[in-house]
Amino acid sequence: MTDRGQQLRQRLARIRPSPLSAKLHQNIADALSLAPSPWPDRCLLLAIGSGLAAACVIVSILFVQYPSAGEPVRPVPSANGIPHFSDYPIAVAQADQRSP
Repeated sequence: MTDRGQQLRQRLARIRPSPLSAKLHQNIADALSLAPSPWPDRCLLLAIGSGLAAACVIVSILFVQYPSAGEPVRPVPSANGIPHFSDYPIAVAQADQRSP
């Protein structure tokens, strides 16, 4: 058992990676020293703000009671007897009142 373990250690020692160069160490250090980008934070704040605005709109629609507009404005029928497009709602309303 120790012979197989020793053979494995020898194989692993032979395939050991070569040491990193000083230039590669410096490149990695330079890359890590850069300041992080502010864009992810801005996107997060934008998403939070959008959700907050949507929640405010939903709450205002559900809980704010708007005053009623009063009686609806009724169009005046034409005086010369020729039907106009504005007479259509009156005709429909009168037909609804006559139906049983």
